[in-house]
Amino acid sequence: SFLYPPLVNDTSEDGVKSRMKSIEDYTWAAQLAQYFQYKTLFEGYSMKMWEYYSAIYLWKSSSPSPTLRGALYDWYLSTNGGYWGARSGLAGGSPVRLVLNLQDFRLHIVNTLSLTLSPLVNEVGIDEDWGVKWRSYTLDGSLMGSGVVRLKSSTIRGNSVSRLDHPLPWLGNIKTSNMIMGLGIGDELPDVLVYKLEFSYNYGVTPPVTWCDTNKATNTYFLTNPTINNYNFRQSRFSLFGAVRTLMPKVDLDVECRALDYDNFECNLRNVESNYAAIMTTLTLTRGGLVEARWGDNRILPTIYSENYITLLPGETSRVGISAKNLDFSRTCDESRIVMLDREGRNSSARATIVISVDGWNVKTKQIQVECAPISIV
Repeated sequence: SFLYPPLVNDTSEDGVKSRMKSIEDYTWAAQLAQYFQYKTLFEGYSMKMWEYYSAIYLWKSSSPSPTLRGALYDWYLSTNGGYWGARSGLAGGSPVRLVLNLQDFRLHIVNTLSLTLSPLVNEVGIDEDWGVKWRSYTLDGSLMGSGVVRLKSSTIRGNSVSRLDHPLPWLGNIKTSNMIMGLGIGDELPDVLVYKLEFSYNYGVTPPVTWCDTNKATNTYFLTNPTINNYNFRQSRFSLFGAVRTLMPKVDLDVECRALDYDNFECNLRNVESNYAAIMTTLTLTRGGLVEARWGDNRILPTIYSENYITLLPGETSRVGISAKNLDFSRTCDESRIVMLDREGRNSSARATIVISVDGWNVKTKQIQVECAPISIV
């Protein structure tokens, strides 16, 4: 199995032990598995896109029946782990992508532009360490090491995939992670490290499209020891995630959200008080407070997020843009909060507000009131 958490004691009278304690555990495990699955699928396509493939076809993006896996969004257009995994696998639409072969830990630079890439020129001249810069962290945010996997060539031609000669080094332990030592699990769990990759480049001309206005490609991986397989341990290679969710304290993120205008919102996330990584943090735009029965589901859909399923190491921050077009209610600012109005334009007696729901694999669930923008949004 992909995620195989340690056994937890059942508090019922029969004393049966189980791997997961609730339906939320199962659904979150499904989302995590989908994220990794679709990320790997799309990265594999990118890595061979001029060798094996000329296009990719996904069947199917949404399931016709309720399911835990095998879809990118549900009936109500709420995106899930599969969607954000696919988006990560395509680098969010970036024309230059970093792809790691999980079998041999070799890095690949995918250049989908028809332009030649070259090293950046900074204040002291051409970047002599041109290549993929990497940093490795434990799930408690400790830096294990950093370095550069250098390119031999001084340029990367357009519409190509460059395979770097040297593999990414593995810096973790072979057996149990230090995070859970002494917790009495009794099983050896393979270590999981967070690898952050960065590649800076120059293409020498005015960006051909608006989303090509950056000179940097990035990627983040959760990696385990490449020399082991799932049969080396009774647990799976990602079983540490199950232990983190089951046994470790939830990460309480600092989150602030505000309205930018009538349809757009912004949230700032900070992992400042935790000693652990906040894994797969998700934001959901909802109607807070008491709402009319006709709404049923409190989620505001469809909603577009600039980023979701976000992993934040201790001390890291993230800014997320949120857009919700064609909202079916009016709203105004009242006591620095956004309050929904009834059909006559009056404050609803239910005092329904716009709220951002925060959740995640090991993230403390909370509801964040959206603050009013400095400008009127009525």
